[in-house]
Amino acid sequence: RYHRVIRAYIEKNDYTNRKSTIKAYITPTDSIGNNLAGEQEIRLFKIGEENGLLVFQSMTPAYSGKKVIFTGDPLLHGYNNPWAYVVYTNENSRITYRVPRSQFK
Repeated sequence: RYHRVIRAYIEKNDYTNRKSTIKAYITPTDSIGNNLAGEQEIRLFKIGEENGLLVFQSMTPAYSGKKVIFTGDPLLHGYNNPWAYVVYTNENSRITYRVPRSQFK
């Protein structure tokens, strides 16, 4: 009950429409934007469209992919878990993510 998914909304075009999965990179930051732990690669699956944008998510409604689990232990960040991405967060932290455009060429 403490898991989440990472969702990205991507502009629909010839390149993105052909993708079924994409890579994204997430980083936990503190309330002023300082990194709390290293960047972690995650895989997002295309699950549909919403408002003209393609929707990619870390776990599909059919349970493909991985959940995102938050931990207060920085040593567990990025732990290689087959069922979940483990992300360190502390009080008032945020998650930032980036989706490299290079994978759409």
